[in-house]
Amino acid sequence: MTLALVTMIHLASIPGEDGYEREWSMRIRGWLDSLLVHQTQFPDEVFLIDTTPTSTLDVLEATLPHLDNSRFHYIHRPSLSFNICRACNIGIRLADSAFIAKTDIDLIYAPDFVESLKSYIGRRLNIGIYTRIRYLPQSYGNGYDGNWNRVERIVKEKRAYVCRGALQCFHRDRWYGVHGYDERFDGGLGYQDNDLHQRITRAGARIRFLKPARICHRWHQRSFMKRGDYSTRKFLRDDPPLVANPDGWGEMYIEEEEEE
Repeated sequence: MTLALVTMIHLASIPGEDGYEREWSMRIRGWLDSLLVHQTQFPDEVFLIDTTPTSTLDVLEATLPHLDNSRFHYIHRPSLSFNICRACNIGIRLADSAFIAKTDIDLIYAPDFVESLKSYIGRRLNIGIYTRIRYLPQSYGNGYDGNWNRVERIVKEKRAYVCRGALQCFHRDRWYGVHGYDERFDGGLGYQDNDLHQRITRAGARIRFLKPARICHRWHQRSFMKRGDYSTRKFLRDDPPLVANPDGWGEMYIEEEEEE
């Protein structure tokens, strides 16, 4: 059973955060190393959707030897807004694999993560896989050298939390049946994961949790996207429509900046 992983980045400049792009390029390198180097089995496809208005490829090239890996697909689709739903939907639409997992860029995976995920999937088309995560301290840094034993020693006393945003894995027919994430969540973080959960389980997906927790979350400052007007919780209803984005989803257009 083939497996694709999809995530996105939007490296917009944030006032007061010097070296932001370089810091996150190192985290992206660690994310890819843990998926494409330090695994007992490898995903069949990995999609990184970059919506940064100015391409970050020049920043990434210095740190990503994976740009020539046939499993890795770097897609630059600039956007003036941070829309994680549209970006992830683009990756979902591009994937050819039978199962597609949306994940996050600020994670590190155990060496048997992909192998465990594939074993949970089997050939059960109705299954959906979530996970629990543990949080790494700020002192851990931004890279990853493949030493998972060190990671486990650091987090062994920490509680594992349910985090839908860290992993949502479904058969492609399930994703297509609900048109992926609701792209009206334009600018917020977190609410789109709960919205998808409500819709896709109503459509018949049965959720299982990957055990034990095989993912760790890096420390970072709380995103400004989770504050104030950036939160789009108005779209999170108790009974959302089963199928989102009725006029199309995951469209591959490039949003150009308006000329003054």
